[in-house]
Amino acid sequence: MKISILLIILLSNLCLAKSPVTWVPKNLDSWNELYSITQQAKTQSYNEYTEIYFDADITLSEKTVITKIRRIIFYPNINSIQNNGADIITFNEALDTVKISVISTISPSGEEKKFSQHDLKINDANTYNTFSSQKNAVLSYTGLEPQSFVLVDYEIVRNLSNQESDWSRELFPQNIFPREAYRVTAHWQPEFPLVWNNTSKFVDCKDTKTSVSCEGKKISKIVPDDEIYWTDQIGSIQLGQQHNWDTIIQTALSKFERSQDKQEKISSFVKNLLGQEADIEKKISLIHNFVSQKIQYVSMSENGNSITPHSALRTLDKRLGDCKDKSALLFSMLKAINVKAYPVLVATERLKQERLKLPSLNFFDHMVICFDIQSKHYCIDATNSYSDWRYISPGIQGKVALPLLENASPINLPKSNYRLQMNSSTIYTFLPDGGQSEEQVRYYESEYASFFRNFFSNKDEKQIEDWLITDYHDHVASKADPILKITDLNSIDKKLTIRSETIFKPYIDTNVDLTYTENDSWILYQLDNQLIRNKAYEYNLSGAKITSLILFDITAKWNVKTLPASIFLENKYGSLSRNSKVNKGKIEVLTELKIPRNIVSLDEISKFNEYINLLKKESTISIYGTLKK
Repeated sequence: MKISILLIILLSNLCLAKSPVTWVPKNLDSWNELYSITQQAKTQSYNEYTEIYFDADITLSEKTVITKIRRIIFYPNINSIQNNGADIITFNEALDTVKISVISTISPSGEEKKFSQHDLKINDANTYNTFSSQKNAVLSYTGLEPQSFVLVDYEIVRNLSNQESDWSRELFPQNIFPREAYRVTAHWQPEFPLVWNNTSKFVDCKDTKTSVSCEGKKISKIVPDDEIYWTDQIGSIQLGQQHNWDTIIQTALSKFERSQDKQEKISSFVKNLLGQEADIEKKISLIHNFVSQKIQYVSMSENGNSITPHSALRTLDKRLGDCKDKSALLFSMLKAINVKAYPVLVATERLKQERLKLPSLNFFDHMVICFDIQSKHYCIDATNSYSDWRYISPGIQGKVALPLLENASPINLPKSNYRLQMNSSTIYTFLPDGGQSEEQVRYYESEYASFFRNFFSNKDEKQIEDWLITDYHDHVASKADPILKITDLNSIDKKLTIRSETIFKPYIDTNVDLTYTENDSWILYQLDNQLIRNKAYEYNLSGAKITSLILFDITAKWNVKTLPASIFLENKYGSLSRNSKVNKGKIEVLTELKIPRNIVSLDEISKFNEYINLLKKESTISIYGTLKK
């Protein structure tokens, strides 16, 4: 009986908990304006999903920021409904209150269907490796049919009193759909000024001492392309409170320093972890392996920890935390071995630091720890359990970062010249019956090994084997099944090795001279990967360095007649070299491909692809032998 009463009380308290999303009475003036614009839009012809009207009105005061959003969206057909029939309102659950006034669908006949609070879903917006306390209110628009309009009117009230960082907002006039009319207006009080910047060519802005208004019409949609960070490519309107990076750094650093307590307990743990190890690099490896692999990644950004890490000791005791928590623990453990490190904030979706026009913490969503040791600079990602600490995580190389050091400003993180590094060694033995045996060893290094370790981490042995066989069939040979073995999969400080043995059934005429052609499979595969398909934007090459050594043993039936031609093709994009020789009667062919990391501008893409296609033609190896008498 007591248990039942307690359960009823608990459920009642949950039901009474304040929701961050509320419904407020319809603002008739706003509704009438939206409805009037909708009626005018009905006289126009739109053949694709279009935002007819967007209006953001932002008011900044000492304790609050009120953002009012009004939108009108047009759905021309079933496709647009299926692809875009839902939307989200992103908000901070701890700081924001979302007040929805209108979400209505207007059918072609004029019938109105309202979205209700019972249709609302709230999801976590956090992603792995980033810190954020964002939530998504998911709006699935009701009653949609072709030629419908959706009218949206809501406001977000931000409580600045509880905010850990500065307030800022970035809005992008251009989107993945066309916009007919776009307006952003911001107001502030003279004693609480707002700073702003506009880099979008689609809007014009006018300001007064206490406001700014930006407007645009007929804004075309974004042209899609591969490997693009849109925040680097399209212009934006940036609004914020801060004028310099020093203020931002001091705020973030003071939050980080709160995590550094009970250092003596951390030091004691580190002493036990390291045992008698004396080598400094091995010590760092042990510490990195512990923090990255033994501390479970769990998003911990709520309740005052949006940018403030939890205590390093708490993270150690509970064995869980997000990137800033794991970084705080890593920092403390490195301090225990006298490594002078410092935290660095990372913007995971930005490569161009010049796009950060206004200082703000809100650009950054990740943290790493950097230091100098033995005259070398390192940055360790405490969330990356697949990469050795000596090189930076592949996913954040070159990203915009903010060192939490005095007088610092945004920089780009270091990046490898060649992110894809592989060595392959293959022996082809031509058998007396006309068949062939192949023994191949592939060594994947650095970031490339990290990629495979990450990729295979959620697969069992059978799934890994199946994938490797399919990969072999796709890129080497499809008419034989290899015996495959992968080693050092879990040793992040070593090369990842894949070995294969394959026997091919007889297919060569052993009664005539030998004329044989073989593709250098992994060279060809990487060249295919280097081709750029962008049509509208520059492309960021990640860099590839592939070395291939092939031995052709034809001694069972033939003598070597002609070696493959030596080549060296080089230009500003990279190089392909090949050298051949006879070693103990066997033909030895060494090929090296180098395509360094680079930014290929839009007007150079076609020339770059021409060069890659030329190299692809040269990836074929031909050998000739005379039949033994």
